[in-house]
Amino acid sequence: MRAVLLLFVLCLSTAWAQDSVVVVNEGGMSSNFYAATSLGFATNDGNSSGTIAGHFGIKGLLLSDVDLRLDGTLYFDGSDFEVGANALYNIALDDLPLDLHVGGGPQLFLGEDAYFGLGFRGGASYALTGPISLFGELRFNTFFGDGGFSVFGLGVGAKYDL
Repeated sequence: MRAVLLLFVLCLSTAWAQDSVVVVNEGGMSSNFYAATSLGFATNDGNSSGTIAGHFGIKGLLLSDVDLRLDGTLYFDGSDFEVGANALYNIALDDLPLDLHVGGGPQLFLGEDAYFGLGFRGGASYALTGPISLFGELRFNTFFGDGGFSVFGLGVGAKYDL
Protein backbone atom coordinates (compact mmCIF):
# COMPACT_ATOMS: atom_id res chain seq x y z
CA MET A 1 0.00 0.00 0.00
CA ARG A 2 2.86 2.40 0.84
CA ALA A 3 4.45 1.76 -2.56
CA VAL A 4 1.19 2.63 -4.37
CA LEU A 5 0.79 5.81 -2.33
CA LEU A 6 4.43 6.79 -2.96
CA LEU A 7 4.02 6.16 -6.71
CA PHE A 8 0.86 8.28 -6.76
CA VAL A 9 2.59 11.17 -4.94
CA LEU A 10 5.60 10.97 -7.29
CA CYS A 11 3.38 11.02 -10.40
CA LEU A 12 1.32 13.90 -9.06
CA SER A 13 4.37 15.97 -8.09
CA THR A 14 6.03 15.29 -11.45
CA ALA A 15 2.93 16.51 -13.28
CA TRP A 16 2.79 19.58 -11.04
CA ALA A 17 6.50 20.31 -11.65
CA GLN A 18 6.08 20.02 -15.42
CA ASP A 19 3.26 22.55 -15.31
CA SER A 20 5.35 24.82 -13.08
CA VAL A 21 8.57 24.95 -15.08
CA VAL A 22 7.30 25.57 -18.61
CA VAL A 23 5.77 28.93 -19.44
CA VAL A 24 3.88 29.56 -22.67
CA ASN A 25 4.34 33.06 -23.99
CA GLU A 26 3.73 34.90 -27.27
CA GLY A 27 6.96 33.58 -28.78
CA GLY A 28 6.10 29.95 -28.05
CA MET A 29 7.40 27.88 -25.20
CA SER A 30 10.32 28.87 -22.98
CA SER A 31 11.96 27.07 -20.11
CA ASN A 32 12.35 28.23 -16.55
CA PHE A 33 15.59 26.24 -16.17
CA TYR A 34 19.06 27.73 -15.91
CA ALA A 35 22.61 26.45 -15.65
CA ALA A 36 25.56 28.32 -14.17
CA THR A 37 29.17 27.91 -13.16
CA SER A 38 31.29 29.89 -10.74
CA LEU A 39 34.85 30.15 -9.51
CA GLY A 40 35.66 31.22 -6.00
CA PHE A 41 37.37 30.47 -2.74
CA ALA A 42 36.37 28.94 0.56
CA THR A 43 37.95 29.11 3.99
CA ASN A 44 37.51 27.36 7.33
CA ASP A 45 39.77 27.59 10.41
CA GLY A 46 42.41 29.43 8.39
CA ASN A 47 42.55 26.84 5.59
CA SER A 48 41.68 28.30 2.19
CA SER A 49 40.98 26.64 -1.13
CA GLY A 50 39.90 27.62 -4.59
CA THR A 51 36.55 26.24 -5.73
CA ILE A 52 34.66 25.58 -8.92
CA ALA A 53 30.91 25.10 -8.73
CA GLY A 54 28.15 24.02 -11.07
CA HIS A 55 24.57 25.14 -10.53
CA PHE A 56 21.26 23.98 -12.01
CA GLY A 57 18.14 25.95 -11.18
CA ILE A 58 14.42 26.01 -11.72
CA LYS A 59 12.87 29.47 -11.61
CA GLY A 60 9.61 29.95 -9.75
CA LEU A 61 9.21 26.29 -8.80
CA LEU A 62 8.23 26.93 -5.21
CA LEU A 63 6.71 30.42 -5.53
CA SER A 64 6.92 33.00 -8.31
CA ASP A 65 9.96 34.70 -6.73
CA VAL A 66 11.61 31.57 -5.29
CA ASP A 67 13.97 29.35 -7.29
CA LEU A 68 15.17 25.86 -6.47
CA ARG A 69 18.87 25.51 -7.23
CA LEU A 70 21.07 22.40 -7.04
CA ASP A 71 24.78 23.03 -6.48
CA GLY A 72 27.91 20.93 -6.74
CA THR A 73 31.25 22.36 -5.57
CA LEU A 74 34.73 20.92 -6.01
CA TYR A 75 37.51 22.14 -3.71
CA PHE A 76 40.91 22.52 -5.40
CA ASP A 77 42.95 21.47 -2.35
CA GLY A 78 42.08 17.78 -2.57
CA SER A 79 39.23 15.43 -3.18
CA ASP A 80 36.61 17.34 -1.16
CA PHE A 81 33.23 17.83 -2.79
CA GLU A 82 30.01 19.47 -1.67
CA VAL A 83 26.44 19.17 -2.94
CA GLY A 84 23.40 21.16 -1.89
CA ALA A 85 19.83 22.12 -2.67
CA ASN A 86 18.90 25.75 -2.06
CA ALA A 87 15.68 27.74 -2.13
CA LEU A 88 16.59 31.26 -3.30
CA TYR A 89 14.29 34.25 -2.93
CA ASN A 90 14.80 36.78 -5.76
CA ILE A 91 14.50 40.51 -5.19
CA ALA A 92 14.32 42.79 -8.24
CA LEU A 93 15.77 46.26 -7.77
CA ASP A 94 13.72 48.67 -9.86
CA ASP A 95 16.26 51.52 -9.79
CA LEU A 96 19.35 49.39 -10.51
CA PRO A 97 20.17 46.80 -13.19
CA LEU A 98 20.76 44.20 -10.47
CA ASP A 99 18.70 41.40 -9.01
CA LEU A 100 19.43 40.15 -5.49
CA HIS A 101 18.93 36.66 -4.10
CA VAL A 102 19.01 35.24 -0.57
CA GLY A 103 18.30 31.78 0.71
CA GLY A 104 19.78 28.46 1.64
CA GLY A 105 19.16 24.81 2.22
CA PRO A 106 20.66 21.42 3.11
CA GLN A 107 24.28 20.68 2.16
CA LEU A 108 26.34 17.50 2.12
CA PHE A 109 30.15 17.66 2.39
CA LEU A 110 32.06 14.66 1.09
CA GLY A 111 35.76 14.43 1.95
CA GLU A 112 37.59 12.03 4.22
CA ASP A 113 34.30 11.91 6.13
CA ALA A 114 30.78 12.92 5.18
CA TYR A 115 29.00 15.77 6.96
CA PHE A 116 25.43 17.02 6.73
CA GLY A 117 24.81 20.73 7.19
CA LEU A 118 22.93 23.87 6.28
CA GLY A 119 24.02 26.51 3.82
CA PHE A 120 23.10 30.15 3.43
CA ARG A 121 23.50 32.18 0.22
CA GLY A 122 23.27 35.84 -0.70
CA GLY A 123 24.23 37.49 -3.95
CA ALA A 124 23.52 39.74 -6.89
CA SER A 125 23.25 39.19 -10.64
CA TYR A 126 23.60 41.55 -13.58
CA ALA A 127 21.78 40.69 -16.82
CA LEU A 128 23.81 40.92 -20.00
CA THR A 129 22.31 40.64 -23.47
CA GLY A 130 20.12 37.63 -24.18
CA PRO A 131 19.94 34.77 -21.71
CA ILE A 132 23.34 35.39 -20.05
CA SER A 133 23.93 37.09 -16.69
CA LEU A 134 26.89 37.52 -14.37
CA PHE A 135 26.61 36.95 -10.63
CA GLY A 136 28.50 37.14 -7.36
CA GLU A 137 27.56 35.27 -4.23
CA LEU A 138 28.56 34.98 -0.57
CA ARG A 139 28.23 31.47 0.88
CA PHE A 140 28.22 30.23 4.46
CA ASN A 141 27.82 26.56 5.36
CA THR A 142 27.76 24.89 8.77
CA PHE A 143 28.30 21.13 8.97
CA PHE A 144 27.27 19.08 12.02
CA GLY A 145 28.60 15.99 13.78
CA ASP A 146 31.93 14.94 15.28
CA GLY A 147 34.52 17.25 13.81
CA GLY A 148 31.80 19.56 12.43
CA PHE A 149 32.95 22.83 10.93
CA SER A 150 31.85 25.97 9.10
CA VAL A 151 32.92 27.21 5.66
CA PHE A 152 32.76 30.76 4.34
CA GLY A 153 33.08 31.30 0.61
CA LEU A 154 32.72 33.69 -2.27
CA GLY A 155 31.96 32.85 -5.87
CA VAL A 156 31.65 34.77 -9.12
CA GLY A 157 30.28 33.29 -12.30
CA ALA A 158 27.95 33.29 -15.25
CA LYS A 159 24.40 32.00 -15.61
CA TYR A 160 22.67 30.91 -18.81
CA ASP A 161 18.88 30.68 -19.05
CA LEU A 162 18.05 27.47 -20.90
